[in-house]
Amino acid sequence: MPHVQISSLPWLRLSLVTGLTGAAWRRLASRFGGPQAILGQSASALGSIVGENLANAILQGPDPTTLQRALDWAQSGLRAILTPDDPRYPQLLLESAAAPPVLYVEGRVELLQRPALAIVGSRNASPQGVRNAQAFASAIAGSDVTIVSGLALGIDTAAHAAAIEQSGSTIAV
Repeated sequence: MPHVQISSLPWLRLSLVTGLTGAAWRRLASRFGGPQAILGQSASALGSIVGENLANAILQGPDPTTLQRALDWAQSGLRAILTPDDPRYPQLLLESAAAPPVLYVEGRVELLQRPALAIVGSRNASPQGVRNAQAFASAIAGSDVTIVSGLALGIDTAAHAAAIEQSGSTIAV
Protein backbone atom coordinates (compact mmCIF):
# COMPACT_ATOMS: atom_id res chain seq x y z
CA MET A 1 0.00 0.00 0.00
CA PRO A 2 1.42 3.45 -0.84
CA HIS A 3 2.52 5.69 2.00
CA VAL A 4 0.16 8.48 0.86
CA GLN A 5 -3.06 7.71 -0.98
CA ILE A 6 -4.09 10.05 -3.79
CA SER A 7 -7.45 10.57 -2.03
CA SER A 8 -5.50 11.87 0.96
CA LEU A 9 -3.98 14.82 -0.89
CA PRO A 10 -6.88 17.23 -0.21
CA TRP A 11 -6.63 16.35 3.50
CA LEU A 12 -2.89 16.92 3.46
CA ARG A 13 -3.23 20.15 1.53
CA LEU A 14 -5.69 21.55 4.09
CA SER A 15 -3.66 20.33 7.05
CA LEU A 16 -0.68 22.38 5.86
CA VAL A 17 -2.59 25.67 5.60
CA THR A 18 -1.13 28.04 8.18
CA GLY A 19 -3.74 29.15 10.68
CA LEU A 20 -6.31 26.44 9.97
CA THR A 21 -6.99 25.15 13.47
CA GLY A 22 -8.84 21.98 14.36
CA ALA A 23 -11.86 24.03 15.45
CA ALA A 24 -11.95 25.93 12.15
CA TRP A 25 -11.52 22.69 10.22
CA ARG A 26 -14.47 21.13 12.08
CA ARG A 27 -16.66 24.17 11.36
CA LEU A 28 -15.83 23.93 7.66
CA ALA A 29 -16.41 20.17 7.58
CA SER A 30 -19.72 20.56 9.40
CA ARG A 31 -20.90 23.08 6.82
CA PHE A 32 -19.41 21.67 3.60
CA GLY A 33 -18.36 18.07 4.19
CA GLY A 34 -14.95 16.60 3.40
CA PRO A 35 -11.80 18.34 2.26
CA GLN A 36 -12.57 18.10 -1.46
CA ALA A 37 -15.87 19.89 -0.86
CA ILE A 38 -14.15 22.52 1.29
CA LEU A 39 -11.55 23.17 -1.41
CA GLY A 40 -14.34 23.54 -3.97
CA GLN A 41 -15.97 26.47 -2.16
CA SER A 42 -15.67 30.11 -3.04
CA ALA A 43 -13.68 32.56 -0.94
CA SER A 44 -16.88 34.20 0.25
CA ALA A 45 -18.45 30.89 1.32
CA LEU A 46 -15.32 29.89 3.24
CA GLY A 47 -14.90 33.42 4.58
CA SER A 48 -18.35 33.39 6.13
CA ILE A 49 -17.13 30.61 8.42
CA VAL A 50 -13.41 31.24 8.97
CA GLY A 51 -12.87 34.83 7.89
CA GLU A 52 -11.50 36.31 4.71
CA ASN A 53 -7.79 35.87 5.41
CA LEU A 54 -8.03 32.18 6.27
CA ALA A 55 -10.42 31.57 3.37
CA ASN A 56 -7.86 33.03 0.96
CA ALA A 57 -5.08 30.95 2.57
CA ILE A 58 -7.17 27.80 2.11
CA LEU A 59 -7.80 28.53 -1.55
CA GLN A 60 -4.18 29.47 -2.17
CA GLY A 61 -3.06 26.25 -0.49
CA PRO A 62 0.17 25.52 1.28
CA ASP A 63 3.57 26.41 -0.05
CA PRO A 64 4.34 23.76 -2.72
CA THR A 65 7.74 23.13 -1.11
CA THR A 66 6.08 22.34 2.22
CA LEU A 67 3.65 19.96 0.55
CA GLN A 68 6.47 18.23 -1.32
CA ARG A 69 8.53 17.89 1.87
CA ALA A 70 5.59 16.16 3.57
CA LEU A 71 5.18 13.78 0.63
CA ASP A 72 8.92 13.08 0.52
CA TRP A 73 8.95 12.47 4.29
CA ALA A 74 6.25 9.82 3.91
CA GLN A 75 8.21 7.99 1.20
CA SER A 76 11.29 7.31 3.31
CA GLY A 77 11.49 4.45 5.76
CA LEU A 78 8.55 3.21 7.78
CA ARG A 79 6.50 6.37 7.42
CA ALA A 80 2.97 7.14 6.36
CA ILE A 81 0.52 10.00 6.31
CA LEU A 82 -2.92 8.79 7.35
CA THR A 83 -6.25 10.55 6.95
CA PRO A 84 -9.76 9.45 7.96
CA ASP A 85 -10.34 7.97 4.50
CA ASP A 86 -7.38 5.61 4.94
CA PRO A 87 -8.35 2.18 6.36
CA ARG A 88 -5.23 2.25 8.55
CA TYR A 89 -6.45 5.35 10.44
CA PRO A 90 -7.46 4.17 13.94
CA GLN A 91 -11.22 3.66 13.99
CA LEU A 92 -11.60 4.51 17.68
CA LEU A 93 -9.84 7.82 17.09
CA LEU A 94 -12.44 8.66 14.43
CA GLU A 95 -15.09 8.52 17.14
CA SER A 96 -13.49 11.49 18.87
CA ALA A 97 -14.94 14.90 18.06
CA ALA A 98 -11.36 16.22 17.99
CA ALA A 99 -9.84 13.50 15.79
CA PRO A 100 -6.86 14.96 13.93
CA PRO A 101 -7.46 15.17 10.18
CA VAL A 102 -3.93 13.97 9.43
CA LEU A 103 -1.64 11.58 11.31
CA TYR A 104 2.07 11.50 10.53
CA VAL A 105 3.19 8.01 11.43
CA GLU A 106 6.72 6.70 11.73
CA GLY A 107 7.19 3.06 12.56
CA ARG A 108 4.83 0.11 12.42
CA VAL A 109 1.50 1.50 11.20
CA GLU A 110 -0.27 -1.77 12.05
CA LEU A 111 0.19 -1.02 15.76
CA LEU A 112 -2.55 1.60 15.41
CA GLN A 113 -5.05 -1.23 14.96
CA ARG A 114 -3.98 -3.27 18.01
CA PRO A 115 -5.29 -3.06 21.56
CA ALA A 116 -3.46 -0.27 23.36
CA LEU A 117 -3.24 1.40 26.73
CA ALA A 118 -1.95 4.90 27.41
CA ILE A 119 0.44 5.44 30.30
CA VAL A 120 1.21 9.10 30.90
CA GLY A 121 2.37 11.06 33.88
CA SER A 122 4.69 13.59 35.36
CA ARG A 123 7.91 14.61 33.70
CA ASN A 124 9.35 15.10 37.18
CA ALA A 125 8.27 11.70 38.43
CA SER A 126 9.21 10.34 41.80
CA PRO A 127 11.32 7.17 41.85
CA GLN A 128 8.23 5.24 42.99
CA GLY A 129 6.19 6.70 40.12
CA VAL A 130 8.82 5.56 37.63
CA ARG A 131 8.87 2.07 39.17
CA ASN A 132 5.07 1.89 39.00
CA ALA A 133 5.03 2.98 35.34
CA GLN A 134 7.67 0.38 34.54
CA ALA A 135 5.77 -2.37 36.37
CA PHE A 136 2.46 -1.54 34.67
CA ALA A 137 4.03 -1.25 31.22
CA SER A 138 6.00 -4.49 31.64
CA ALA A 139 2.90 -6.44 32.66
CA ILE A 140 0.70 -4.94 29.96
CA ALA A 141 3.25 -5.17 27.13
CA GLY A 142 3.75 -8.82 28.01
CA SER A 143 0.02 -9.30 27.30
CA ASP A 144 0.39 -8.18 23.67
CA VAL A 145 -1.07 -4.73 24.34
CA THR A 146 0.68 -1.71 22.82
CA ILE A 147 1.81 0.98 25.25
CA VAL A 148 0.94 4.52 24.14
CA SER A 149 2.51 7.60 25.64
CA GLY A 150 3.93 10.99 24.80
CA LEU A 151 7.61 10.03 24.99
CA ALA A 152 8.26 12.84 27.45
CA LEU A 153 10.80 12.39 30.21
CA GLY A 154 9.61 10.75 33.42
CA ILE A 155 6.62 8.41 33.45
CA ASP A 156 6.20 8.34 29.66
CA THR A 157 9.82 7.34 29.01
CA ALA A 158 9.72 4.72 31.77
CA ALA A 159 6.61 3.15 30.23
CA HIS A 160 8.11 3.02 26.73
CA ALA A 161 11.42 1.61 27.97
CA ALA A 162 9.71 -1.11 30.02
CA ALA A 163 7.54 -2.15 27.07
CA ILE A 164 10.60 -2.42 24.85
CA GLU A 165 12.42 -4.47 27.51
CA GLN A 166 9.51 -6.93 27.38
CA SER A 167 9.79 -7.05 23.55
CA GLY A 168 6.47 -5.25 23.50
CA SER A 169 5.34 -2.48 21.23
CA THR A 170 4.98 1.23 21.89
CA ILE A 171 3.45 4.23 20.19
CA ALA A 172 4.57 7.75 20.97
CA VAL A 173 2.01 10.49 20.35
